[in-house]
Amino acid sequence: ENVSEVASRTGRRVGLVTTVTVTHATPAAFAVHVNARKDEASIATAMILKRLDLIWGGGYGFFVPEYVSDSLRKDNTDVIKLAKNNGYKLLRKRSEMAQSDSLPSLGLFSRGALNGGKHEPDLAEMTVKAADLLAKDKRGFFLMVEGGKIDWAAHVHDLPGVIREIASFDKAISEAVRFAEARGDVMVLVVADHETGGLDLLDKNGVISADWTTFGHTDRDVPLYGYGPGAKMFAGKHDNTYIGRMLIQYFTTVEKYTKILLSA
Repeated sequence: ENVSEVASRTGRRVGLVTTVTVTHATPAAFAVHVNARKDEASIATAMILKRLDLIWGGGYGFFVPEYVSDSLRKDNTDVIKLAKNNGYKLLRKRSEMAQSDSLPSLGLFSRGALNGGKHEPDLAEMTVKAADLLAKDKRGFFLMVEGGKIDWAAHVHDLPGVIREIASFDKAISEAVRFAEARGDVMVLVVADHETGGLDLLDKNGVISADWTTFGHTDRDVPLYGYGPGAKMFAGKHDNTYIGRMLIQYFTTVEKYTKILLSA
């Protein structure tokens, strides 16, 4: 079982939010079981069949059949139709998201990854709106929020892109903590799955420059932050698999538990 499956089995609502395609590696790992992470078409179908409560981000192309102009599929499976048959309301614009008031909800705001278009919501907007919708159920919820394009920018040594995406992620964290403060029963965890690029920022007489060591992932430690009830259990230095195991333990031992996980 993955974390979302345990959360759902123990009565919680489950939501996934990302700035990349909803079928990309991180949201997929929290939702489904497929043979290959790059098989985003199969992941799209599996996500809907899993009946998650909320799926928001990019990736519309993986949900429409190949004869549709925006399709990224290589078959004629209509996952949008499947979603609607399973009760999902489809959202395509920021305005539609702002007005949404029911679950399950499928928000696909771009053909691929989000790119900052005027009709797209930003990560902070999606975070607070998703939390509001999921929190209507008094049994609690699990929400995974990913700033997925931080990694993409670091892979190509795009420092302005890294800064822009981290600022967006930081804004989402602020909204999550504000939400948690208002309720008092929400834990917020912030973590990354890895570091990318081996980035160091150098100050040379007041001029900041970037020093990269690789175009790939590194073994550098990443920070783990926690806020709210239960956060102390995550204190210390851990192997990254510890996070998932402890989340599952919490879901299976705490009667009512609400949590937001933000992942870069």
